[in-house]
Amino acid sequence: YDPVMKNVVGFMNATGGTLLIGVSDDGEILGLEPDYSVMKKQDRDGFENVFNMAFGSMIGIELRQFLDVRFPQMDGQEICVVSVRPSDRPAYLTSKGSEKFYILAGNMSQALSVSKATDYIRSRFERV
Repeated sequence: YDPVMKNVVGFMNATGGTLLIGVSDDGEILGLEPDYSVMKKQDRDGFENVFNMAFGSMIGIELRQFLDVRFPQMDGQEICVVSVRPSDRPAYLTSKGSEKFYILAGNMSQALSVSKATDYIRSRFERV
């Protein structure tokens, strides 16, 4: 879940964005079947349930309002499209016992040091 949630947090702390799950970095449609096969409930409802549980524990369910999750078909395969709107407050990722602050930098999510995160949060979220 870490790579997906890291990107979601990066989008939330920046200007938003869209994450495609079931599509490789080079645009190949892989579909969600590999993900479904390892889930208790092996369908889109099960996938969304697992996504929401991971989001809640790693980011915070109170921030779920900034996401829309859809399951369109592409090339006969079901994929997941996560549309992320910018958050109105800082979003943090909690994973493996630590909390980190990510922003979108180009095409990747980048963790910021405490001092850089503080500066970024002041400029992005605090209103004068």
